[in-house]
Amino acid sequence: MLELNSITIPRNFTEFQLTALKIYYQLKILFLATYCTQGSLGLNGSVCLARDIFVGYVVYTQLLKLYRVLRGYGIIDSIRRLYLYVSSIVSSQIFSLPFIKSKIDKELQATIGKVEEEIMKNDPQLLQFPELPEQGIDADNVSLELDKLQNLKHSDWINGRVSGAVYHGGENLLSLQVEAYKNTRWPINCIPIHMVLDIFNAPSDGCGSTTRELENMGEKIGITEPEVIAPVTIHAGIEKAVLFGMKLHKVDLDPVTFQVDVKKVERLINSIQF
Repeated sequence: MLELNSITIPRNFTEFQLTALKIYYQLKILFLATYCTQGSLGLNGSVCLARDIFVGYVVYTQLLKLYRVLRGYGIIDSIRRLYLYVSSIVSSQIFSLPFIKSKIDKELQATIGKVEEEIMKNDPQLLQFPELPEQGIDADNVSLELDKLQNLKHSDWINGRVSGAVYHGGENLLSLQVEAYKNTRWPINCIPIHMVLDIFNAPSDGCGSTTRELENMGEKIGITEPEVIAPVTIHAGIEKAVLFGMKLHKVDLDPVTFQVDVKKVERLINSIQF
């Protein structure tokens, strides 16, 4: 047992050295008494030591996360976030009850039907593929189907008739974007993309992209839990960040200036900022 009562505050450097040695020897005696038998660690002691190291690591990581939350949001806001988290779990369990879930699903199906009818246009004359066909389609028929799809009724996004969903900067900008993105500087990404396009019989202007290289770069520089700090007024598109394994921290605005609270942003920064 570590005798903390016998340890006094050192008054000079010599006493500090003696106190440090005393703590070291007491910890050594505690370690030997806990894990060693007759001066040897042994199998049982090794298992107990590995267990305690694992438990200590888990406790340390959880306490570190708790510290970051308390430091970033404060005690009151952390309690409020915990309440919302527990409430969401309880609500999801309640909504999953059969008699409630059936009613919700019924309402959702009606809404989804209206959305599909208004947005997801279809034509019975188009080829329908509920499953992978045994025989492929020749190039002429593929082009014909694409022309039919192009002529389906759709939103007038070119003239800005779609609110907040599409930005059209003109044909010149669109052509420049196509030219910029097709000349990739990473052949290692381009090769597997071409292979997959070939497997799926893509047309000559087919394209694709990969995200694994971004994940590899994060792993190489030690980013294991990426986070984003943004004001509560940020565009809803930031929510897509969580789909790539990122954690989003939203910061309140100053009630007078309606600017983001810089002090809260500072408290939420817990590592290197890029």
